[in-house]
Amino acid sequence: MKRIIFVVILLAILMIGCTSTPVTQINPNRNVVMELFSANWCSNCPNAEFALDKAVNNDSVIGIVYHPTTNDTFGTAETDARFSYYSLTTSQTPEMVINGRIKILGAEDTTIYNAYKNAFLSEDSTHVPVEISIDTISVTDSSIYAGIRIENIDTFAVNYTLRALLIENAIRYTAQNGETLHQYVARKFFPDENGTSVSVLAGGMFDTTINQNCSMLHPSMQGALIVFVQDDSSKEVIQGTIRNFAISQGDTTPQDTTDTTFLYADAPLNDTLALGTEEYIHIIVDNIRTDSVYSMQVTVAPFADSVTDWVNCAFGMCYLSDTNGMTFPAQIDTITPGTKDTCELHITYGNDPGEGRYIFRIKRESDMFYTDSLIITRVAN
Repeated sequence: MKRIIFVVILLAILMIGCTSTPVTQINPNRNVVMELFSANWCSNCPNAEFALDKAVNNDSVIGIVYHPTTNDTFGTAETDARFSYYSLTTSQTPEMVINGRIKILGAEDTTIYNAYKNAFLSEDSTHVPVEISIDTISVTDSSIYAGIRIENIDTFAVNYTLRALLIENAIRYTAQNGETLHQYVARKFFPDENGTSVSVLAGGMFDTTINQNCSMLHPSMQGALIVFVQDDSSKEVIQGTIRNFAISQGDTTPQDTTDTTFLYADAPLNDTLALGTEEYIHIIVDNIRTDSVYSMQVTVAPFADSVTDWVNCAFGMCYLSDTNGMTFPAQIDTITPGTKDTCELHITYGNDPGEGRYIFRIKRESDMFYTDSLIITRVAN
């Protein structure tokens, strides 16, 4: 028995010494693709999108948000097709599909993150037979070029569908459900939502490129290219990867970036507070623009029931929040150029641990889009 073990160890040493292939490729890390089916008119969808945003902080998670064409600004025929691909209807929003096979419906509050977390942690440790890389990428305000490689590191041939998707981040748009900042929004598949059939022999590689003009691209766009391979028979997403990009406007910027309203807290914040304590946070509105009439909106997404949230919001208006996901009516005030105003957030932490999010948004009254936003996340335990 010892002799057999010695031979196995010796062979392993020889294999390592005679190849330049990294050992990690034997068991590649699996990136978890989380596809959220959302809608701008869906009241619980902000909770799901908040939970997805938190999940994406994990390096192995890739987030996508699909919107339907029905009464939704971000919907396309391709995103409708993804609803149909998973046999979902627009009434089933929000619904999260994790790696194509785990479905989680609903999001009554932001604690849905716990369900998402349990699911993606169970997925990122599983063995996958392929690695995907985006070796090169070049994006302008009208075209995209990317070089993609799929490497089969297993001992059998694989046959999958390769899908490449453009997503956009940091979209400022006031939706029916009160959301004003939208992330991971699906924009365009290349060549389309049906993808490309890929066959790779054991130990082999498949290289392809994307080289297309795209009307979804625009100056100052913040986005990413997501590439994943999927088994269309089982719907399972086998592996995925992502490359972020930002398109610079250069000298063509339509607005001087110094002509902006800034929202900021007046002191550094600790992320975690002790139960039974209270906290005052001052939000400063610093008007360095040339006009003076502003509208502010505050959204509170939930803490535990024992937490009391007072928002002295929108320049003197006070609110008490004891419900989840409340969006307060926008309030208007005049802040003369070169001056500041203050909003106060007063939180009393009860006896139950919890996590919540406060979103402050401000815009000129005549504008459709919000000028600036500030998100404050608090944890009590």
